[in-house]
Amino acid sequence: MLPQRSKDYEGAVHDLEGSTLVSEVGEPTAGPGEVLIQVAAAGLCGTDRHIVEGSHGCSARAIVLGHEVSGTVTRRPCVN
Repeated sequence: MLPQRSKDYEGAVHDLEGSTLVSEVGEPTAGPGEVLIQVAAAGLCGTDRHIVEGSHGCSARAIVLGHEVSGTVTRRPCVN
């Protein structure tokens, strides 16, 4: 069983000034064909590293890093 978490949602956010810190982010939603996952662990990939180093070229906006995750599906769309 996963540990209980508060209702706050946090992410590793890389901002426009080039800083990366754990910050509160908005509550995620699951759109059509998507699921919502309570993340137990997240990994950073090579692309994330290049974004942080400034060598990727996709730093036109703040971005939440880490898209390789493991966790439990908490919401899924209704299927008719």
